[in-house]
Amino acid sequence: MREEGTESRQQMRCTAIVVAAGQGRRLGGDTPKQYRDLAGRPLFTYAYEGLENSSVITDLVLVVPAGDEEYAQDLLRAQDLGSKLRATVAGGSERPGSVMNGLEAVTWPCDVVYIQDGARPFPEEPFIRALLQAILDGADGAVAAVPAKDTIKVTDERGYVISTPDRRTLWQVQTPQVFPFALIRDVYREWKEHPSAITDDAMAAEQIRGARIRMVEASYKNIKVTTAEDLLIAEAFIAAEKSGGRG
Repeated sequence: MREEGTESRQQMRCTAIVVAAGQGRRLGGDTPKQYRDLAGRPLFTYAYEGLENSSVITDLVLVVPAGDEEYAQDLLRAQDLGSKLRATVAGGSERPGSVMNGLEAVTWPCDVVYIQDGARPFPEEPFIRALLQAILDGADGAVAAVPAKDTIKVTDERGYVISTPDRRTLWQVQTPQVFPFALIRDVYREWKEHPSAITDDAMAAEQIRGARIRMVEASYKNIKVTTAEDLLIAEAFIAAEKSGGRG
């Protein structure tokens, strides 16, 4: 990697926003998903830990359901986490509102923002660093992703196939999603004025600012825990790591 890129990284202030404010109804049970037990710990603490331990991240914001701010901080302290935590804020009624609340909480110097789902427990240092390099190389946004393994079909409302995209051009989008701070903050402020359906942060930046987004290959291990089956897979990854295996 070029020396000037290394120097630029060292000078950057990078804030990570961990979004853990949802209810996770598809996972089932009475406990909100972010607090569900994963190998003896609340699920969201894994995503938080991966970012706090990164050499790239200088500050963190945690977004949780309204009223859970102190509770979530206590859960972090129980895992000896929280050294980089700058703010814990209440989420919105939907994910875009939660992200916006996290962005508005950033009152300290910040160059780049990482937006991470609290239900995605395995962010890893190699792609955390690669995402920042994509921004330094000129991208308006950088998204952790993996090439699609399966053939994807586009259908009409009745389920009949319209087209079959070339799998070589398709990516499965993950988080973190990374942006210059001012750009993504302004995107969400504009979104607030004219709310529309968006499924990820990159989509908001694409639609509102015409942002050039770069896919950065991450890991198939970097799953999002959405269903009970996902929880079992995450537990298997952790068990394999503890036993010296590879996820």
